[in-house]
Amino acid sequence: MIPEKFNDLHYTKEGYDLFGQRLARQAVRLIKGEKPDPKGRPE
Repeated sequence: MIPEKFNDLHYTKEGYDLFGQRLARQAVRLIKGEKPDPKGRPE
């Protein structure tokens, strides 16, 4: 019997959505000349 593979390399759909929100927020701050939020949390 082959054990089920576990993929811990990729995010879930929700994880990618959250990552995209954080990335976009930080990019906007940098474009505006502001310092990035150290936590990178979306509003």
